[in-house]
Amino acid sequence: MLLPGQKKMKISVIVPIYNTGEYLRKCVDSLCRQTHENIEILLINDGSTDNSLEIMEELAGTDERIRIINKQHEGVSAARNAGLEEIRGDFVSFIDSDDWIDTNMYAVMLSQIAENNVDAAYCEWTEEFSDGTSTVKGYDGRKKLVCRGDEVLACYFENRVSIRLSSGLLRRSMLQEVRFDVMRERGEDMLFCFQSLCRAKGIVYTNTPFYHRFHRAGSLSNRRGFYLADVGRATCTDVMLAYIRKNRPRQIAAAQVYAFNFYMVILNRIVYYRAEREFEETFLMVVDRLQTLYNEMKNPRRQLKKELYFAYKTFLGCRPLYYLVMQVYYRYVKRELDSKRQK
Repeated sequence: MLLPGQKKMKISVIVPIYNTGEYLRKCVDSLCRQTHENIEILLINDGSTDNSLEIMEELAGTDERIRIINKQHEGVSAARNAGLEEIRGDFVSFIDSDDWIDTNMYAVMLSQIAENNVDAAYCEWTEEFSDGTSTVKGYDGRKKLVCRGDEVLACYFENRVSIRLSSGLLRRSMLQEVRFDVMRERGEDMLFCFQSLCRAKGIVYTNTPFYHRFHRAGSLSNRRGFYLADVGRATCTDVMLAYIRKNRPRQIAAAQVYAFNFYMVILNRIVYYRAEREFEETFLMVVDRLQTLYNEMKNPRRQLKKELYFAYKTFLGCRPLYYLVMQVYYRYVKRELDSKRQK
């Protein structure tokens, strides 16, 4: 159901593009077919060297809502920033050029924003794999959740809602002073989400998987092994903690647990892939960071999830056992993920 004035609300969709000509038509077609038609589609050509620009120009000739912005290749963060300088809409969405969305995504999310008088809406997504399988994300039994005021960051830190850059529709006013950090290889989207949430009076979440996230063979999300760039997501939590200490001290406990979780993920991956020697400096930094966060917590045994607390204590007290547990745990996780893929 359309709410008064909803048709007049314009959405700016930013699509950074670098050599994804093979997937571009499906992505843009899903945008052009949106039931909410008042949108502008900003195709940011980040110096593509394949046929992406040719396809963009072809698509722009079929829909006047498409605008092409050409720039030299500087990476996805710079491309998204270039798009933010050109937006004209009341709301903003970011779509990856090899993904696609359901035709009613914007109409439904815009209605939810208006109905609940909030600044942003987030949805769940489906992981689509190149072998034809898929995994539907989402929290079973939770159809919608509205967070307001301090609860916005509390929901984020406690993972009560799933927030990804590409599965959100954000009021433009949230982004006036927010840009992507072009110096970061990983985690720039995570940091952007956090910084924009800090400016939201309220958000609404739905577990409907409107967004389809495609995993290309050879893409970053399909890599195996430990990569130094992965640490970037953990170091983003240091920036978050600095902001929380200064501006939202009441939420410091939740932010500490959130940061601890990310550093434990890095520790686990280093151990699982037996990369302690190859990345010794990073390994020692992560161990030190975990110890600092643990010591800063008022009551880590109560604050941390039981399995996380005992995993960390096992690492400190009996590393051989911890190493064995990590090998078993990650093999189990892989089997579970594989079993959830549906043909």
